[in-house]
Amino acid sequence: MRLSHAQNFSIGLYYGEYGGRNTKVDPSVKTVAVHLAITLSVSILIFAYNHIGIVGILKSGGDSAFCCIADAAGVWLVSLSLILAAAIPLYASTEIVYGLSLVEIIIKSFFVRRRIFDEKWARNLMDAAKI
Repeated sequence: MRLSHAQNFSIGLYYGEYGGRNTKVDPSVKTVAVHLAITLSVSILIFAYNHIGIVGILKSGGDSAFCCIADAAGVWLVSLSLILAAAIPLYASTEIVYGLSLVEIIIKSFFVRRRIFDEKWARNLMDAAKI
């Protein structure tokens, strides 16, 4: 079985070797890396749902304004404020800060789902363009 460079690097980093070099990685760093990888793998489903909903359905239906507002509000109002509140005054761990950055995606998925089922995004783009 042939591994890609990314897989080879990930496995090598975990076991302490990559490219023939013996890189001693502290066990606490390995633990943090595993926790972050697990969190990322779980969040991929929500990422995909939001991406399909925003780019595939809402933008293609002509609701670009909602998509722009949802993205900007999610990042600037929710994600950054939670990260700053956890990282600077509370000195939270890396896993917690990364998990809080994903709260924005979860909140945005509820708004995207509601917008899709309201069908306010469905517009006749041919009439709007007046081709």
